[in-house]
Amino acid sequence: MKELPTDTSGMKRYELTDSGRKLLEEQRQIRMDFKEEGSFLGPPFLGALLFRIPPEKSLRVRESIRRLMKAFFTLGIDLEQRFSEETVEEASKILNETAEKLEQLDRKLRGEEHE
Repeated sequence: MKELPTDTSGMKRYELTDSGRKLLEEQRQIRMDFKEEGSFLGPPFLGALLFRIPPEKSLRVRESIRRLMKAFFTLGIDLEQRFSEETVEEASKILNETAEKLEQLDRKLRGEEHE
C-alpha cells in the first residue's frame, strides 16, 4: 500500500500498489477456483475440518493450515520484492514434497495404500 495525499478533512487515504493488486487478484482467483468446484467454504478438506471433525480434534490441523497459507502468501510477496531463482526452486521442491505426502495420506485413508 502507498499513502495518498491527505484530503482536507485530515483523513489518511491509501492505495494498493501494483504488487498488492496482483496478490489480491491471485487470491480472488483461488477463491473462484474453489467456488467453481462447488465448494462454498474452500476446498473439501477445509469443509471436513469445519463440519465433520470435532473442533477439539481439528484445531491443530486448522492452525497448521493457517500457518501454511500465511507462509505461502508472505513468501509470494517477499519473492516479488527480492526474486531469487534459487528460492523459487526451493519453494517448488518443498511444495511438491508436501503435496506428495498429503496425497499419500489420502491414498492411505481411502485404503489404496497399506502401511
